[in-house]
This record gives sequence, C-alpha cells and structure tokens, in this order.
Amino acid sequence: MCEACDADKPAAAALIAFFTEGAGHDASRSAEGASLLMEWTKEGMADHGWSWVERPSPSLN
Repeated sequence: MCEACDADKPAAAALIAFFTEGAGHDASRSAEGASLLMEWTKEGMADHGWSWVERPSPSLN
C-alpha cells in the first residue's frame, strides 16, 4: 500500500488515513482497524477479479 499509488482507492485511502493519524498505536481502535483492513483486502481482491466469500460455520449438532 502506497499513499501516492493507492490514495484514489476508497478502502486503501481510509486505511492509509487510519495509520497516518497514528490510530495503529491505539488499542481502543483495533476493531476499526480490523474492519478497514478487511475492506482494503476486499478492494485489492476485486482489482484482480476475486471476491470474498464468507464460509459457513460448521453446525454443532
């Protein structure tokens, strides 16, 4: 991820901003960081024609 290269991609730009403002060192914002990271992952996958598919949980019968 590069601020110059990826700033025009919404999820990448949001993740770059998150780290630029120092939020990566704030444990109280870890859920936000995880969500941003997942969105960035999905965005990158989409660039290659892939998509994220949730895997069903195994049933506990």
